[in-house]
Amino acid sequence: MKKFIIFIFTTVLIMTNSCNMTEMDLQNNPNDLTSEDADITYVLSGVQLNFKDLFAGYYADGQNGLNQPCMKITRMLHQFGAYTGPFSDVRSTVLDNAWDWAYAYVLKNGRLVIELAAQTEGLNYHSGMAKVLMAYTMVTMVDVFGDVPYTEILNPSNFNPIVDEGGSIYEAAFTMINEAIAEFNETPAAMPEDFFYDNDASKWIKLANTLKLKMYLNKSLTDPGGSATSINEIIASGNYISSSADDFEFHFSVISANPDSRHPDFISDYDADGSDDYYMNNYYMTLLK
Repeated sequence: MKKFIIFIFTTVLIMTNSCNMTEMDLQNNPNDLTSEDADITYVLSGVQLNFKDLFAGYYADGQNGLNQPCMKITRMLHQFGAYTGPFSDVRSTVLDNAWDWAYAYVLKNGRLVIELAAQTEGLNYHSGMAKVLMAYTMVTMVDVFGDVPYTEILNPSNFNPIVDEGGSIYEAAFTMINEAIAEFNETPAAMPEDFFYDNDASKWIKLANTLKLKMYLNKSLTDPGGSATSINEIIASGNYISSSADDFEFHFSVISANPDSRHPDFISDYDADGSDDYYMNNYYMTLLK
């Protein structure tokens, strides 16, 4: 009997030790990548694709980017339905996806790119691209919606960020753009996948300066003198987009399946069945003609 009790005790002790050696309380989902697992090049590729989505959207799936409603406002596209004002098509319900692409993807992952680049010397090109795309995104959100959240947007515990004044967001964007230009002027140790300019830093600098031109033009409403001086300085430098060779373009593919990665306008309006969604405005066609 005594030997049996010793045997039972020893067995329980071994089982207890075995359980301690096996971690059963897994706190981290192995399917969710953390920032420590992230590859900066892949994250930046995602930022570029989401930036494209922010503007182009997926019309066939009912996911609007900023281009479609804004082209209606400027009468580049025909505006269907009852006319209820020039901004009737720019509503939160229409552009839910655009807000997601801007905040949850471009800005959030753009900041991750910047953080990862700061940890490794020579990734200045990655950081510069992220900063230009983030600045472009925030300036566009201000231009379309006015005062929008910015300073508190990337705090995961804050589900009700404050709205920042558009002018302060512009100033933050100017700072980010100038930092990006400085980084593009440095020699990189590695290059990312660049879907827009094929790793030509000089073209990114021209884009950055052109974005500043647009911003200064808008600021001329509140600071005409300072804006005019800054605009003239950029124009005098000649370092801005002045020909189609430097256009800021995302090149869609010609692949129609798995997945269909052609331009959403082409998918909606230029297939064999003809235009399904949007028609170019007659007045705009007249101007082009």
